[in-house]
Formats: sequence, C-alpha cells, structure tokens
Amino acid sequence: MTVMMEIEKSDWLQYSDNKYVVQETMMEVESHSYIAKDRRKRSYSLSMFPTELLFRVFEYLFANEANMLMDMAICRDWREIERDESLWRLLCQYHWSVPERYCGSSSWRSLHSRLVRDQCVLEQADHLQMMQICTQHLALPNFQQIGCSKIGNLALQEEFRIQVGNSGGIAVVLNAMRTHVDNAAVQEEACKTLVVLARPLGGAEGKSFVGREDILTNVNAIGQQGGVHLVLDAMKNHPHSAVVQANGCWALVNLALVTNHKILIVEQNGVNLILNAMKNHPTEAEVQYRACFVLVNLAIPEANKSMIVDQGGIALVIAAMKLHPKHAMLQHRACLVLRNLAFRHDNRPVLRREGAVEMIKMAMSLHPTDEMLQVACYNALNKI
Repeated sequence: MTVMMEIEKSDWLQYSDNKYVVQETMMEVESHSYIAKDRRKRSYSLSMFPTELLFRVFEYLFANEANMLMDMAICRDWREIERDESLWRLLCQYHWSVPERYCGSSSWRSLHSRLVRDQCVLEQADHLQMMQICTQHLALPNFQQIGCSKIGNLALQEEFRIQVGNSGGIAVVLNAMRTHVDNAAVQEEACKTLVVLARPLGGAEGKSFVGREDILTNVNAIGQQGGVHLVLDAMKNHPHSAVVQANGCWALVNLALVTNHKILIVEQNGVNLILNAMKNHPTEAEVQYRACFVLVNLAIPEANKSMIVDQGGIALVIAAMKLHPKHAMLQHRACLVLRNLAFRHDNRPVLRREGAVEMIKMAMSLHPTDEMLQVACYNALNKI
C-alpha cells in the first residue's frame, strides 16, 4: 500500500521551518518530472522521491519528530527508510554531532532512540541524574551545553550552589570544557555556569572577602580542578566570540577573589587576554563591562598596575567609557579601575594625558542620580 498526501505546494512551504530548503527540494523533484504540472492540487507518494531527497527533509526534523514518524511506519516506503542505517547515522550526527566511533556495536537507530530519551531526561532531571547523563555523553557537545546550562540554573539558588559543586557539578562543567576545546557554544555556556558556581555565598559578586574563605568554597574547588586555566584557554581559543570573551571575563571576576587565582591569572597571560577582548570587541558593551570588572580586582597588587598600564589598559578603559557613555555599570567599573591604577604615583600623569579626568567628569554629568557611580568618580578624581 502506498500512502498518498494531498497538499498544496504553498501549504508545504508554510509547514516547513526552512522553506527555502524545501522549496529547493520541490524544484528538484519537479525538474525530474515526478509530479504532473497540469494539476493545481497534486498527489505525492514517498516512492516519488529519491532517498537522498528524503534524507534532506529528515535533516530538518526535530529528533523526536523523526522517531515518532518512524514508530508510525505503516507502509512499505516508511519501513524501507526506517531500516536504512545511513538515515539514523545522518540524524544522530545532525542533531548531536555524534562521531562515527560513538555508535559502537549498537545500531544507529537504537542509538538515536537512546539519545532522544536521554535528552528528554536531561532537560527535566534533578542534578544527580543530570550529571550522570552528561558524564555518559561527554563526547556529545549538545548534551554538555544543555547540562552546563541546567547546572548554572540550579546554582542560581544559593542553597543549591554548594550542593551542586560538592556532588560533581564543577567537574562536569570543567570536563565539558576540556573535551570540547574548539566548540564555542560549549565554552560559552560553561563559562557562564562557572560565573554562577563561583559566586560568593551571601555577598555581592566580585566583592573581596578578607578572611572569609568559607564562603568561597566553590571558587577554591574550581581553581583546584584547573578552572582558571580552562577559562583562559577558552578566551585564547575563541577570540572572535564576544560571548566567550564576556563570560570568560565574568568568570574571572569571582575567581580572582582568591589571591592564588589572581596570581595564576597574571602568570598565564590573563591581563593580555582581557585587554585583547576589549580591543577585539570595542562595541560590545557586555565584553567591555566584564573586562573592566575583572580589571578592578587585578589592578589591586602593585605589580599588576604597571602591567595593565604597559599593555595599554588605560587607553582601552577610557575608550570603553567613551563608546558606552549611557552604560552606568560600565562607567562605574571603569572609574574603579582608573582609581586603582592611580594609587601608583607614576600612573597619574598617564591617566591625565589619556583623558581620564574628562571622561570621569562626563560620567558624573550623564548619571547625576547614580549614587554609587558618583562616589566612584569622586574617589577616582581625588586620586588622579
């Protein structure tokens, strides 16, 4: 028996999420005279379509839709496609970037079903199940991206932050970064999750806590498991991704609260990476804001002040203030950087020469009701 589908050509185009691909497929089918051109409403059979064209259509189906269609296979055409392992290999690779060796001894069809099931569980699981699935599918970037996102969302709640860290959440995120070094999407999500996991308990983000190491439990754990290196590597390997650069700088804000991490960031060329992020993404307010934020912490040791100035940091901070005058938080962090740099006397002439005084005064005039910014500007002017 052959299943016939009565549809208008326009209906098919509207149904598809990628109408240009389907339109191209339709034109190719018509050019092979599979469809009579003299009928306004046409009948289509799967047997009319070459296998390679059907594969192209299946590429644009969601994974669960493909499973559902195959489970409903009631005709010979569907059953023939369902038995074709190359289709399931294509779908596994399209949806999850599955490497050839991943299938092992099982069929691609059964692997596809398992991945659909595991992804559904991953999206609804508790943190222990979630980490188990991420560990099982470490080679698949999609699973790692979803898992990192879910861990980050759980860690937003302070009562779960340490629990997630202690039960293996930090290891899951860092393993994803190690395994998928070249995957910008995984690095973006992992850095963002580290931001939340490293957020101090009971305190403001990026704030120093002298003698309160107990509330930086996750920060210490991330550093001990190589997290500082991995964040810096992500920034180094993905210089053109504004999201990686912004999230990387953001993660470093909290990681730099621990003195040993701050030393490591500087030793591993972190200052240069942060300033390069500012150079490469001058119009990206989030990159500029997060870069200024981490420079506030890094500029506190005396030796770091000279390094930031020598690598053009003053000019870059002032350029950020100039390009984003209405971004009050950026202006505030930039003023804090300039104030910290001004603690070193020989930096003050450079600050004045680069126009720091004028930019600080402009920030004050543009944000007259922002108390926090006004105080930061006043303190910076007094130092310069």
